[in-house]
Amino acid sequence: MAREYEFRFLLKQPPGIFAPYCSVLFLSLFLLGVAKVDPEVLRIVCRDMKKEYADAGSIAENPVCQLAAFLSATAKSGRRLLHFLASPELAEFATGLCPLVGASLGREEQGLFPFTRTSPCSNDLGNTGSSFVVFRKSGEENAEMERCLSGLRAGSIPSLQMTVTDPLDLVRQTYAWQIAAALAAARMGVYPFAPSAPRWALNRAAEMLNHFSPQKDTLERRARVREGTIQLFMEGRARHEVSQLNLVESLRSFFRHRESACCVSLFVFLEQNEETQRLFGVLREQIGEKLGLPVLLGWGPRAVDTYGYFLREGAPQGLHLVITGDIPLDVKVPGANYKFGQLYLALALGQFDALTSRKGLTLRLHLDSPSPKGLSDLQNVVVQALKRVGP
Repeated sequence: MAREYEFRFLLKQPPGIFAPYCSVLFLSLFLLGVAKVDPEVLRIVCRDMKKEYADAGSIAENPVCQLAAFLSATAKSGRRLLHFLASPELAEFATGLCPLVGASLGREEQGLFPFTRTSPCSNDLGNTGSSFVVFRKSGEENAEMERCLSGLRAGSIPSLQMTVTDPLDLVRQTYAWQIAAALAAARMGVYPFAPSAPRWALNRAAEMLNHFSPQKDTLERRARVREGTIQLFMEGRARHEVSQLNLVESLRSFFRHRESACCVSLFVFLEQNEETQRLFGVLREQIGEKLGLPVLLGWGPRAVDTYGYFLREGAPQGLHLVITGDIPLDVKVPGANYKFGQLYLALALGQFDALTSRKGLTLRLHLDSPSPKGLSDLQNVVVQALKRVGP
């Protein structure tokens, strides 16, 4: 359909190669097309990387071996959460490494499950189930990042710092992470090239859309609580363990299950603009600081693939909040009987159903009006619930 209507350019993966291991190819194409890096420069960089990383005579100094040792030692120590702490400018690069490391090493009881955090970061650095990789730009002055690094050193928390000097360092580091992930997997006794993540969430969304029609709205759900512009949805275990008295009480009883969770997940299916990024960045810090748990913040359907390894059997259990909202202006998908907004909602519902089917607790908050007022109402409800959780 994308080819027929010419609204999407498709680039096929090289055959037989696990998708996250193709990122050097895509990153190099990006640097060629956007940063205007000379192709010969990229060829020289890649040739030098192969020579440096394949030198068997300097394993102790080999950055790939050092990185692989850090990953395998972290897994062996029982620390299951790997935080990629990045300055805002490097956050997308760090996020791009998550499906590579998580899909390769996020396995069963001894796997590693990474997610990205940006500075400022909340005061949960002492979480005993975590280790950190810090990405910084060379010469960057960031007081908040320095505070986080000081906290890691003071708490003797395993951490590794990686510095980016120029765009070509992104290619070098991506290549190093690819090899290191495979080496660490060998040390851990896991196969890194298996399918990247369960497809249950996407299959569930496709099922809802395949049966959707004007007469049969397969996306309709019954709200358990509704106050003003906010609706609360819950299914499965949450219906028995989370209060349905009102929104604040529901969230309070939800957050009180923090003792059985290793992290909190915010999956936000709203427009990722400056206002929403600011608000959910603040909420992430408030939740993390109050509950003493690390908070994963994922945006839209992209998070289904980026953090899909959290849906695997044996993944760390958490508290999950899925945030959705009405789309005021919608456009019909060419050749389909649904609109893009309904496609977006189906992907959110697929993620919600997949998380609900696991052992953790999952709630969905839907904003009738994802406007500044609706976002403010959401923040007030969450803050009030956190105040009532207790120490």
